[in-house]
Formats: sequence, C-alpha cells, structure tokens
Amino acid sequence: QLEELRYIGLTWTDIAKLLGVSRMTVYRARIELGYEEAHDSSVTDVDLKHLVSTVKEEMPNVGEKKLHGILKSRGVRVTRRRLRQVIHSVDPFNTVLRWRAPISRRPYSVR
Repeated sequence: QLEELRYIGLTWTDIAKLLGVSRMTVYRARIELGYEEAHDSSVTDVDLKHLVSTVKEEMPNVGEKKLHGILKSRGVRVTRRRLRQVIHSVDPFNTVLRWRAPISRRPYSVR
C-alpha cells in the first residue's frame, strides 16, 4: 500500500495524515517492510541531457523547479544536484545569466 501511495506522488507526511498515524509509524513500517525508494530513476546522463535540451528548446527560460516538475510528470525522477549539473552543462550561458539577474522588489511600507 505504501508503494502505491508513493507512486501517485504523496509525501510520507501526506501518507501518515491519510492513514491517521504519525510520520514515525510510517517510517517504522518502511523499515520493517524493507522499503527503499530510488531517489534517482535509471535514466542515463545522455538521456537526461536530451530531455533537458528538449524542454529548454520549448521553454528557454524555464527554471530548475519547473523543469524538475516537468521531468517528474514524465516519470523521470532525478535529484536536484544532478538536475543542476545537467542544466549547467546543457545551457551554461543562460545559467550564468540567471545567477546574475537581480530580483527587483517593490518597496512598501506598513502604516
């Protein structure tokens, strides 16, 4: 049952709330059942670079979080560290531009 709930995208906290138990109870059940989930799908670096390139062609200004969500919706689970490395290797120019772009904030005051 845990695997099915994780497969549909629920977090461990969500699963605990749904079952009406604490997170630690779910954690102990995971240990007892020997459940380990892969944090990274078995996609190769070459395939991941191709996927990221394809998405970047369609949406050149897509950010890391949005790209992570797009890949997840396509069934590709990757760690954020690995995704960052691939994004930087696929599009180093725009990566540097995004780092340097300041975020303009609107000044406000509380009365």
